This record gives sequence, C-alpha cells and structure tokens, in this order.
Amino acid sequence: MDTDDPDREDLERAGPTERGLDRTAGRYAVLVRAGVIIPCGLFGLVAAPREHRAAAAALVVLVIAWCALRLLWTERRTPARLPRPTPARLVAVDAAVLLAAGLGQGAAGVRFAGSWVQALTGITAVTYAYEWAARPALALGMAALSYGAYIAGLAAAPDGRWPDAVPLVLRGAAETLIGLGCYAFVRRRARAADRVIARGAARRRSAAVDEARRAGERRHLATLHDTASTTLLMVADGAWDGGREPLRERARHDLEALGTAPAPESGRLDLADLLAGAAEHRYIAIRPDVRGPLPLPAEPALAIFHGVREAVRNVERHAGVAEAELYAARDEGGAVEVEVRDAGRGFDPDRVPAHRRGLAGSIEERMASAGGCARVDSRPGGGTVVRWRWPGPGRTAEPGGGPRVTGGGRPARSADRVRQGLLGGFRIAVLAVAVIVQFAFCLGELYSARATYTALWPQIAAFGLLTLVAAAGGLLAWTRGPSLAPAVRWTCVGLVLLASLAATVSVPGGAHLSPAHWSFGLVGWYGLFLLFDLPPVYFAAFLGAHLVLNFAGLAAGQALGSAVLASMGIVAVQVCGFQLAVGMIAVLLRRVAGSAARAAERDERLRIRAAVDESTHRDHQRRRLALARTTVPLLTGLADGSLDPSDPGVRSRCALEAARLRRLFAEYDGVDDQLVHELHATIDVAERNGVGVRLAVRGRATDLPRDVRRALIEPVAAVIVAAGSAVRATVVRTPGEVRLSAVADNNDQAMELWRTLRASHPTWSHIKIAGMATEHRLWVETIWRPGERSP
Repeated sequence: MDTDDPDREDLERAGPTERGLDRTAGRYAVLVRAGVIIPCGLFGLVAAPREHRAAAAALVVLVIAWCALRLLWTERRTPARLPRPTPARLVAVDAAVLLAAGLGQGAAGVRFAGSWVQALTGITAVTYAYEWAARPALALGMAALSYGAYIAGLAAAPDGRWPDAVPLVLRGAAETLIGLGCYAFVRRRARAADRVIARGAARRRSAAVDEARRAGERRHLATLHDTASTTLLMVADGAWDGGREPLRERARHDLEALGTAPAPESGRLDLADLLAGAAEHRYIAIRPDVRGPLPLPAEPALAIFHGVREAVRNVERHAGVAEAELYAARDEGGAVEVEVRDAGRGFDPDRVPAHRRGLAGSIEERMASAGGCARVDSRPGGGTVVRWRWPGPGRTAEPGGGPRVTGGGRPARSADRVRQGLLGGFRIAVLAVAVIVQFAFCLGELYSARATYTALWPQIAAFGLLTLVAAAGGLLAWTRGPSLAPAVRWTCVGLVLLASLAATVSVPGGAHLSPAHWSFGLVGWYGLFLLFDLPPVYFAAFLGAHLVLNFAGLAAGQALGSAVLASMGIVAVQVCGFQLAVGMIAVLLRRVAGSAARAAERDERLRIRAAVDESTHRDHQRRRLALARTTVPLLTGLADGSLDPSDPGVRSRCALEAARLRRLFAEYDGVDDQLVHELHATIDVAERNGVGVRLAVRGRATDLPRDVRRALIEPVAAVIVAAGSAVRATVVRTPGEVRLSAVADNNDQAMELWRTLRASHPTWSHIKIAGMATEHRLWVETIWRPGERSP
C-alpha cells in the first residue's frame, strides 16, 4: 500500500461513520444488557422458591451492581475513587459475574430452562458481539463461557432439567453468530458510506486546490501585469519621460509587490480611501464622485482599486483625452458599484486581441476571483465606461444578472448519504435475522409441535403470511432503499399481527411461550423490519399489541399465578425488550450519520485548508524562483540605478522580458490555437517598438504541452523583439513536427540575445534549435518532433 497517498489512506482506514457506529454500539450494548437483565432478575426473584429467596436476592444484587458499574464505566462517569478498569480487567469482571450467575443457579432455586439466568446468559452473549465487534473472537469466547456456565450450573442443581436448556443454548449460540454477521454487514455499509464520503472529499479537496491555484495564478498574473510587465514595457518603449527617479521608485514598488505571496487578502478596507489615491494621476484629471465610506473585505476592495488604476492607465494611453470621471457608491441592496468613464475615442471590446491582458486580467478576472464582476462598455468614437460590482459576502455577482447565493448543502448531502447507507444496511440485517430465525428455528419447532395444536392450519397460515411479508418487503427494500411506501408498510404490519393472532389462538393451554409458541419471538423481528425507520413509539405500540394478543391467549388457557406471571415477564422482557432495544439502534444510527457527516465536514475543511496553504506556498516559491532568473534582476537594476533605461541593450532585455511575461499571460487564455496565440503576444511587444512583423502560419493547430510551446517560442521571440525594423516569422506544422522560425535584421542587441539563448540550449533538450547570422541577417529556427529528444 502506498502510504504516501493521503486520499488512499482515507479510504483504507476506518472512517468517522464506522468509528462512531462502533462507539455507539458498544455503549448501547451495555445499556440494552442492563435493560434486559435488571427486570428479568427482579422477575426471577419473585419466582424463586421461598427457601431460596436469600441466595437468589444475593445473586440478583450482584448482577444488578455489575450492570450499574458497567453503565458507569461505559458512560465515562466513573467516580474518582473508582477508576475505570482496563479492557482486560473489564472482560475478567464480566466473565466472573457470568460464572457466578451460571454456577449459582442451584443455590438461587433455578431448576428449569428459560429462567432469568438464561435471559442473562443469552442477552450477554448477543450484546457482547456488538460491544466487542472489532474483536469477534473475544465475543465468541465470552458467549461460550456464559453458555457453558449456564449448562453446568443447571446440571449441578438438584433436579435441574439441563437437557431442556440445550435447544435454548443452541439457539442462543446461533443468534450470537447471526448478530455478529449482521453487525458486520452494517459495519461494511458504514465503511462503504465512509469511502464514498472520502472519495467525494478527496475530489472536493482536489477541486479546491485547483481553484486556489487558478485563483493564485490569476492574482499573480494580474500583479505581474500591473507591475513588472507595465514597467518593463515602459522602458522598452522609452515611455518613462517622467524621469529616472519615478522609474526607480516604480521598480522598487514592483519588487515589493512581487515578493509578497499572492494569497487572498484578509481584513477590511475603506474603498473610498483607496479610490482617493487612485484618483491622483500625473497626466489625467479625475473628477471623483465617491460616496463613502465604503468598507469592504480587503480582497474585493483591492481588486477594484487595482482595476481602477488599470482603467485610468488605459485612459492615458488609448483614450486620447486628459480627463475621466470616477463614481463609487453603495446601491439600495447593499452592493458596491464603481465606474470609470471617459469621453475618448473608444474601441470595440470584441476586437481586442486575447493576449491583451489589461481588460481580461487586471479588471475582469481579478474582480471575478474576489466574488464580484466587472464589465467594459465601449464603442469607437463613443467613449468607454468600466463598471465594477461587488454584491456582498456569500454572493456572486453574475455579469448581466443579480447576485447568486453560493455554497451550502454539502453537510446535508453527506449526512443523507451516510443515513441511507446505514439504515438500508440495518433493514436488510433485521430482515436477515427474521428469515433465519423463522426457517432455522421456528420451522423445526412448528413441525415438532404439530400434533399438539388445537388446529394446524392457523399455524401454517401464520407461517405463510410471515413468509409473504419477508419476500415482498425484502424485494422492495432491496430495490427501493431503506424506506417503504406507506401502503406496503401498513399492509404488511396488518398481515404480521394477523399471523401473530392466528398462531396464538391454536396453541393449547399451558404451551404459550414454549417452543410450540414459535411465533412469539419471531413476530417482533418482522415488526422491527417494517417500522424501524419511524419514531420508536410505532414499534413500541406494535410490540404492545403483540403482547396483548399473547397475554390474552395465555390467560384463556391457564390460571395466572405469581410464578407464571414472573415467567411470562422474563420471556417478554428477554424477547420483546431486546427487540425494542434493537429498534432504538435505528435512532442511534441516524444520530451517528449526522455526527459522522459533521465530523467528516470538519475534517474536510481542515484538510482543504492545509492542502490549499501547502499548494499556495509551493506555487509561490516556484513563481519566485522563475522571476528570480529574469524579471527580478532587471527590476533590481532599474531600482538601484545600475541599469540605464536609455541603454539600447537594457531596452532590448526589458522588451524580451516583457514579451516573455506577455506570453506567460497568454498561456492561460485557453484559445483554440494556443501556440500562435502566445506567439502573437510576443509580436505585440515588438510592434509597440515600431517593428513590422509578418507572420505566416501553415498547418493545422496542434495541442502541444506548455513546456514545449515555451521552448519553441523563446528563441524566436528573442529575434522578433530585438529586431531593428522588420521580421518575417513562420509557423509550419505537419503530423511529424512543428517548426518556428524568424528572420530579422541583424544588430548588436539581437546578436547578444541570440548568443545568450543559444548557450542555454541544454535547458531545451527536447527541442532542436538552429540559427545563422550574417552581416545583415539573423535567422533562428526551433523544431519539435514528438518522441524525439536532442542529444
């Protein structure tokens, strides 16, 4: 197993549902055991012969004290003077009490099977299978010990009728195995639900990391565009006529911005104060109408601020006017709206090349990542209006529409998925118990007692009705899930009660609650199968109706003395009490589902946060390393004055780096022909410097890996950007290769850049690079062939 894969570890280990189920079953098993043993012990004390009452009372007190202590230990309410024992000592105490109860039957006056000691033995064996579900060997060992002590104590008692107890012991042992199997099935459903949730959480975690990476990349690209790219383009274009000191200050500001991790900003800012700074411009007169204060979370406030600055720069560069209007206010719904308006020459937004990042990166994408929207309205000759809208936390402003509330619903879906899995498994497990008990035990008891019934056909009819319920209900439960249609449910409940009545009325007097009365312990399991997903009162009412029918039959067939009533109480508590307690497990399963889903949700949030933080940090380190090779040295030289922006060599280096950044921006545009699109981004920088570029493209677009596109373009971009006057670029694509070439006027800057890139050829070992320089011309070509690597 690959232990380095956290998602796989989540699927292999026990999840919150399975752990919660085991904890709940362990506590509830002790509660059920006490709920059955204590009343049965009291009934046994009433039924004990007078001469054995003292010994019976001592044994009952011992058992009740044991139950009380086990409850205290299980609920973690142990007094300080009574420390909680270790699991080994706990099992030793359980074994000692069971041995004392089983071997002490003779002194307590127990002479027959079906006594309160047998109830104690049976319920302990069954509930131990739930309390120690993770250790089935221990549960089976304790069952063997308890049944062995019971048989031995009954055999040692004077006139003890121990052979009559053998069928009960065999049935109890079988019920223990059935309980282990059914609980294992429910645990498997819980594990499956946990795995479904874990897979969903892993997908959501991966999606969150991907989204965080995309958002971080967008913020990084927007920052690069607003800082380094703009500054380097100013140097390359010679548009730094404000003097060297403002340029140095701008370069220092860019270095500081690039050194900060591009993570979502926290806290709150007053957008009105930020816009007051954005309204101060050297060449453009801004007429502000800012209706503050406008407190906003830092991320949307800064997104609007940076977008406004970019819009003002666009007015300066492209609008052909010297003034603009700035408006900001909060509307009646609480949303913040900002506008920058100019009456300049305008443009057609649909015709702006995709590699121009001012609108897409600094304005629209930056605002979208902050939970708002931005839109640019312009037409040639009609001026330009840039609008921002942030509707408020927890809502996303869709362009052209109202806010859309986002988030929510995931915990409920997780809880519902777990609940459906657990309850569906529980219903199938209960049905399996009912069918096994009916055909493995009750059928044999019906056949053995066939000659004693007052009429046999009611017994056969009752058995057939229960079989019909098992077949119909099981088919629907398997195909429709844990819930039954009301008509099917109540029809089957009526049939089960009818079967109970039919099987009871034909039992002869004195044989009620004996093996001949096979239906008594079976009917409750079918009732539980049909009603467990309803409030517990429904199943309690069903058991009450079942007991009334059987009590009426018992009263009609024999005289009711205290011993008879006590014996009936023991059997009723043992059978129906246990079934009612099992029915309460459904309530606990729903609670387990909810708490497990909440625990999974909390764990998922923590894991997502950790994964996003780790990914953000790793990406930031990677970006810093990439910038440290090229961008940072240029900005550092401009900031400290060691690089002269008027030097043609410096301008060429700045132009090449600006072209590289523009190509980097273009990598994320997702157009059909990505290679040509990125090449256009570098050509745009050259054309800004007055270089005429003719581009010829032959062949169909090919989906190339990002590193291949970078390696193909970098050498060609160096020639294009450093050319003196004209460049002829060509892209040729065939099924077997991709070629990029450029022919340009030769000059010192182009030659120097070419030599630098040629020296770095090993970096592009999967790309063949060739070139030739003459006195007047410089030619470079890059070639990529799938599956071929350069030596």
